[in-house]
Amino acid sequence: MSIKSEDASPNPEYLIKSIAEQGYSLETSLADLIDNSISAKADKIEILVDTDTEPFKLFLADNGEGMTEDELKNNMQFPSNSPENSRLNSDLGRFGLGMKTASFSQTRKFTVLSKKKGEKKYNGRTWDVNFLKLNGWKIIVNTEEEIALLMYQYNQLSKDFLKGFNDYEPNTIVIWEGLYKFESYLKDNKRKDALKREITDVTSDYLALVFHRFMEKDIFPLKIRINNTIVNPFNPFPVEEKDFRQIEPKQSAFRSDVIKIEGFVLPSRAITESKQSLTKWTTRHRGLMDMEGLYIYRADRIILFGGWNGIVKKAPRLQLARLRVEVGNRVDH
Repeated sequence: MSIKSEDASPNPEYLIKSIAEQGYSLETSLADLIDNSISAKADKIEILVDTDTEPFKLFLADNGEGMTEDELKNNMQFPSNSPENSRLNSDLGRFGLGMKTASFSQTRKFTVLSKKKGEKKYNGRTWDVNFLKLNGWKIIVNTEEEIALLMYQYNQLSKDFLKGFNDYEPNTIVIWEGLYKFESYLKDNKRKDALKREITDVTSDYLALVFHRFMEKDIFPLKIRINNTIVNPFNPFPVEEKDFRQIEPKQSAFRSDVIKIEGFVLPSRAITESKQSLTKWTTRHRGLMDMEGLYIYRADRIILFGGWNGIVKKAPRLQLARLRVEVGNRVDH
């Protein structure tokens, strides 16, 4: 018995725009890219953007292991991994979609340049929505001239900003060409200031918290540079403070994972101190009520923080309460 069928290939432009609308902000998009950098064993990451020139162009570069051309080709696919594949406990990725969806949530054209550590020649691939409209589901293979131009632009921008890394060679560089949420939805006189605040203030604040454990490592701590700023880690659980009170932790097994829950209560002085100046209790752009609630860690990365995820509502009476949840793999003996 023959089965009647018809072509149901998705419109590539519509599909890209649909999967990109997943609630990403600029800082969460960049955090997804940093996940890939950390998985590639990078300990130095640069995020550079020229806010004076439109269309805005953002570079995220890392000194991780880098990719061969075949690895780059594979990692630019949708998706690049099966969720059923086994993975390392330290791997922050899962479906092989993070870099693509995060990038397309902020731009309609992005390029990845990469080379293996120790080698000289970069290879490049570009996803471009305008190209997809005309050519279907195809990716652009960058020429040597295109790669050289992007590398020149990156190197010039890196030199123009202060606090550059010593002994640093990028092996993978993600380039977002045009940040449409700023360029399309904001008036001319507000775009630059909005992007500058978002990249230097909001994003720095977010990354300092989410990746604080990687920045606090004793060996090869992660360093993140955003334009002229080196991001300093922010640990929401300053246990070195004697009056930062810990509640007895609990631990339970869930399928193949172990979940450890630890409750903490900030001292009452945190209310006064957080209103007066920067303290150990809050980040630069978040208050105590913003930071109360759950902090869920996986592989040392915070994947959710602030608020109670629907368990209870935020309230002034809870602003000193924080709950640390660690999700890890169970080892059976």
